[in-house]
Amino acid sequence: MSEFTKLKLLCTFSKVPFNFLKLLFILDCNYGVRHIQMLCMTLNLIALFIARSSLGVAILAMTDMKRRNDPDITVYEWDKQTQAVILSSFFWGYIVMQIPGGLLAKRYGGKPVVLFALLSIAVICVILPSLVRFGGWQIVCACRVLMGMTQACLMSSTHTLLGKWLPVHEITSYSGIVYGGIQIGIMIAMSLSGVLAETKMGWKLIFYVISGRKKNIEAGLNVASGKDLKTPWKQIFTIKGFWALLFTHIGAVITFTMFFIDMPTYLEKGLQISLKSSALLSALPYVGMLVGGVASTNLLEKIFLKGYLSLIACRKLFNSIAFIGMAVGLIILCFIGPENRTTAMIALIIALTSSGFWSVGYFMNYLDLSPNYGGFMLSISNCIGNVGSVITPIFTSIILRNDPADISRWRILFLITAGLSILANTAFLLFASTERQEWDDPDYLEKRKADPEELKPALKGGENAEDFRNRKGTFSINVQVVGDANLCIRNIVARWPGSAHDSHIFNSSNLKCRLESSEFDYFWLLGNSGYALRPYLLTTFNDPQTHAEKYYNESHIRTKMQYKDYLDYGNVDFQL
Repeated sequence: MSEFTKLKLLCTFSKVPFNFLKLLFILDCNYGVRHIQMLCMTLNLIALFIARSSLGVAILAMTDMKRRNDPDITVYEWDKQTQAVILSSFFWGYIVMQIPGGLLAKRYGGKPVVLFALLSIAVICVILPSLVRFGGWQIVCACRVLMGMTQACLMSSTHTLLGKWLPVHEITSYSGIVYGGIQIGIMIAMSLSGVLAETKMGWKLIFYVISGRKKNIEAGLNVASGKDLKTPWKQIFTIKGFWALLFTHIGAVITFTMFFIDMPTYLEKGLQISLKSSALLSALPYVGMLVGGVASTNLLEKIFLKGYLSLIACRKLFNSIAFIGMAVGLIILCFIGPENRTTAMIALIIALTSSGFWSVGYFMNYLDLSPNYGGFMLSISNCIGNVGSVITPIFTSIILRNDPADISRWRILFLITAGLSILANTAFLLFASTERQEWDDPDYLEKRKADPEELKPALKGGENAEDFRNRKGTFSINVQVVGDANLCIRNIVARWPGSAHDSHIFNSSNLKCRLESSEFDYFWLLGNSGYALRPYLLTTFNDPQTHAEKYYNESHIRTKMQYKDYLDYGNVDFQL
């Protein structure tokens, strides 16, 4: 059965016009190497976050006095402050290697760096149960520091790869899937660790199982290094948008760390739930976080593509849902005790489900400012922000006064964290920007050093200077570009001044004559409403009514945005 026969059959059942369905079919089947890259990055995040988050449960099992008479289990008498130091030690190495790790990933690519992280963590998890017998809690800290150092470049590498492999209009939707690996990894670690801790081998089995999960899942995760970009340090630190991201990132890191590290302790000690049950329940809010992250990416994309809100308005709206939702959940927890366990779990789920929305808030804003340097900016923020990750467990132990069963002390901690969430979101609302920075151009620094005479415009003002003034008030040349589904330019006209209307350029072009004479078979152009609708030129519906018309418009816009993003680097206004 031919492609066109299949399409006509689909038209018969779906009642969608044939031309529309062919366009949608081509769009929806446009899968390629970048989708394999997304899958590999997701699996990497799952594997590494399983290793990172398992200790939150394992340390409870390692200090569980109920099993101290079990001959097969070694139990350690570490107080809450010692446990806090162990839990925070991961972030010591994580902070130290943030910027160096980002530079290494940028220099050598993501594959060798992630491969080293996976292999080193597998080795650490295998030897840790044996080493702890000889070195005590200090050796656990040392192992966690090494884990942190190897994982330092994970987020920046992922952000950089997203910026390189995805067109701008796909970054938001696919990032929700990729970073959903974080929540999946945490859910697996929390639920699995609780079950493994109750076995005959106890907490040791947690580390052995984790080490066995470290496969070379990143084998397909590779990308050509391309041009070695020089980092515009000064320009990064002189824009308000980056400082807004930095402060927001700090608030997010501290809040997430509090949930990530202390939730199992709160459930077991504060709400008096058994270790096995508390581990399983600790994973439940991350289901909500995963749902919130994936749902928010699709929702933002629809709102933005339909033109209801600008990109910056979408970022600020979804970021506010995340941070204010977390604050509300934490405030609810302040008024709940062990007698209201169900309500407490609902509050935790609300808080973490809301936090999933920041994946399309501040977290993607790095790539709005600079697709080329977004990953590196993230590594800077991570380096500074994760100082809070080190401090948070220690600060928590001070607040709890070594008595995690005292629910009144947890209330103080929750209120402080809720206040920080609101402050972080306020900074984002006031100073965030989605404008792509001029220094994102790989040749920006070279251009600044160039001879000023070389940068002067070739065109000079004259009697016809105003012909080049476009409707935005700047001077430009209006260029008509036609490309195919592979982003290859097939036709270009670059001889009209900025005041010339798009439809006039097309009507005067040789391409139109060729289309009118039916020189091409099965060929359609996509144009905006400024063009006349023709058998070979499809425009959008001005007032779509049916589902098919709305879906057609959305697919039409998606396709055009691929070329808009592709050509953005070529849009240059000149001064006369």
